[in-house]
Amino acid sequence: MKKPRSLKQQIIAGLGRTWMHWSPRNEVKKRCKIENKTGWYRCELCHTEREKLEIDHITPVVSVVDGFTDWNTYIKSRFVTADKLQGICRDCHKNKTKEENKKRRELKKWMSTNKPYCQHDDSSWCTEECSRGKIL
Repeated sequence: MKKPRSLKQQIIAGLGRTWMHWSPRNEVKKRCKIENKTGWYRCELCHTEREKLEIDHITPVVSVVDGFTDWNTYIKSRFVTADKLQGICRDCHKNKTKEENKKRRELKKWMSTNKPYCQHDDSSWCTEECSRGKIL
């Protein structure tokens, strides 16, 4: 028997369906469309020509460092303008997501063994007081 979806999962799925009709997505598709080649697009990362294109947020919707914080932040990060989106092929999207998830796992592992004291602008952490970061 399938486990019922949580309310959070249902809300995220609903927002995902809404995002599929978000007009900046179409702007990105138009930007990536190859002239004189119906139904073909150019990946904005590897520049290969593909029949399918995935629209990706340049900055992850859920922060690699902070994770899910609140619904207002999530919605604001999800529904962005076309300049904050990119049209990329499935391979590039898979690699980008894999790298982001790797960073999330590394941070989670580090946080479980260290008590961070502050966070730096470059997303690095330290366990001692310093003048570079914001104190947690």
